[in-house]
Amino acid sequence: ATITAGSGFWCGLRDDGTPVCWGSNARGQLGDETTTPRPIPTPISGVPPLVRIVAGFTGACGLTSSGDVWCWGQYFRQGAERTPIRLLLGEPVVRMDVNDTDVFLTLSGGRLRYFHLGVERPLSWVGNLGDLTSTRISGRESICVTTTSGEVHCSATLSNGIIASQLTPSELVPVPPP
Repeated sequence: ATITAGSGFWCGLRDDGTPVCWGSNARGQLGDETTTPRPIPTPISGVPPLVRIVAGFTGACGLTSSGDVWCWGQYFRQGAERTPIRLLLGEPVVRMDVNDTDVFLTLSGGRLRYFHLGVERPLSWVGNLGDLTSTRISGRESICVTTTSGEVHCSATLSNGIIASQLTPSELVPVPPP
């Protein structure tokens, strides 16, 4: 039904919501509890049917219809067996955005949660993110937020999930429309 691409691997959802991945698997990004590459779509071990799946650089995350988030790959795994994990967030997720190493989650109450390399990080490095009502967060080495009014605000370039030393504190800056 849908396909998303990571770095040398792909994931998708079958019509029934079954998540599958194939391709490179050196970092467990196929979620099948191995590091064996697979040339054909292989179901993700232990993950329930999903309504959305997004691949990052060496991992992927999926969203269930009840708002649970499951992630797998280099930065999201339980021990050496590379078992996919369910993020325990306390309330349903309504939006999930994934880039190379980051996962941004919008919870049903409107609060944002941010994971970098599998570890939850505070969003305090972006000075005015809490003042914006976002509909989408995206980016690779920086982030852009699309607000509910359609405005786009982008951050300064990030370096491995933290602000470069000359950018303290960072603010999201409005981007003029084209």
